[in-house]
Amino acid sequence: MRRLGRAMTQLRAQAMQRGVRLDTSQPGSGLGLQIVDELCRVYGGSLELGDSALGGLAATVILVSPLS
Repeated sequence: MRRLGRAMTQLRAQAMQRGVRLDTSQPGSGLGLQIVDELCRVYGGSLELGDSALGGLAATVILVSPLS
């Protein structure tokens, strides 16, 4: 997932908190990234936040295959 907009380097820790919305110009409840992070952890994966090459936030979901 890539989101265009300002880089959120300093705000990444806040972005993972339940109910926190960093971009109030868009509708939402502030639960999306936190829910994805919890689901990744349940299945042995992780969610990594970084800077998009296009500017803004890039979220990467990493899941491990049960066959590996």
